[in-house]
Amino acid sequence: TIKFGQGLSNAIVSIDGKDVGPLPVPPQSLAAGEHTVKVRRIGYGDFVKRVTIVGGKAQELEAKLTPINAVVSVTS
Repeated sequence: TIKFGQGLSNAIVSIDGKDVGPLPVPPQSLAAGEHTVKVRRIGYGDFVKRVTIVGGKAQELEAKLTPINAVVSVTS
């Protein structure tokens, strides 16, 4: 099982190339072995990490996103 830390609401999570959904998401049950976790959000660089899941153990992942540019909305 992998669960995600707080503070990244609306960031999109994908595991092994498949979108799971926007954060917050419930803990994800994964098969034992290596998996690639990606967290992305508009205006931030992607967080990508390979994690190794050991059977029967829960693992918490805290993604840190770095701002890369500004998002501007103009209404007239």
